[in-house]
Amino acid sequence: MARLTTSFSHRISAKNPLATGEILYYIHNMSQVAQLLHDASSLDSADRLELVSSLLEDLDPSPHYVTDEEALKRRDDLVSGKVTGLSEDEFWKACGRR
Repeated sequence: MARLTTSFSHRISAKNPLATGEILYYIHNMSQVAQLLHDASSLDSADRLELVSSLLEDLDPSPHYVTDEEALKRRDDLVSGKVTGLSEDEFWKACGRR
């Protein structure tokens, strides 16, 4: 156990930005995120969708807006076979998740 403590103390050094008291700030923010995730998990689907949409818009100042007409055209193109969709695996690979 002493070795683990020594190892941890070594990592928390003056060279590490978390050594200057920022670790408490970091832990506090992580607990806020955990609380937000917990609270959001109790929302119904419509409210969760609204929350996610709002958060995503905050990340990108120019959200990718698609009109209803464009969405219908894309659906029609899929249904007619003019274009093909991605499998779930292809989708996640394109997102860099697999």
